[in-house]
Amino acid sequence: MQELCTNNDEFPRLQPYEISGLLLKEFKERKTSGKIFQNIGVQLEQNIISKRLSLKQETKRMSINFGSGFGNLEAMWCLHNAITELVVKYRSQKLLNFKNVLHSYGSLCNMCMKSDKLNNDDYRILRNLCNETVERTLKLTSGRYGFSKKLHYILHYPEIAKNFHDQLKNIATSRFESKHQCIKKYFTSSNNKMFPAKTIIKKCIMRTKLSSMLIGN
Repeated sequence: MQELCTNNDEFPRLQPYEISGLLLKEFKERKTSGKIFQNIGVQLEQNIISKRLSLKQETKRMSINFGSGFGNLEAMWCLHNAITELVVKYRSQKLLNFKNVLHSYGSLCNMCMKSDKLNNDDYRILRNLCNETVERTLKLTSGRYGFSKKLHYILHYPEIAKNFHDQLKNIATSRFESKHQCIKKYFTSSNNKMFPAKTIIKKCIMRTKLSSMLIGN
């Protein structure tokens, strides 16, 4: 969103209040089609972007929270659709890069919410999608934030799924939390319920690997 409000040679810069308007328009269209993840209309009508978007260049990622993981996901798809329309209008490579990154993350979220077990084709798609998401993110940010733990974590999604019965969805549910009481505090401390806390995965995978080694010996 900062980039959309920055002077450039490819498209007219937007004001923060204009972004709220664009997202609200896309949200209403998605709501009409019955495809929304969560109602974020109130936040957008209150012009949340203008209130919370900082145009100061940061050395770390800053976020605007729409109440929950599904609210943030809904805002992401609204932004994706708004940028898609801008790409058609201005034929901007920068806008196209924004669109591609958002689409990769959205597709990855869809894979993580898949209720069926992942088959071989799903794993192939997941690996390609993880690589694509990380590559596009690094290209978009020009390495400004470095190779973060979040990006490194994404590359391990296929291994994570294999350690949890060929699924990514159930590792972020209350069932998983109650089953693993010893690490419950790490789960509840995570602000992102769409993707489980990195500490949980690391501990569970290491415990699984250690158990296999001990049994093997």
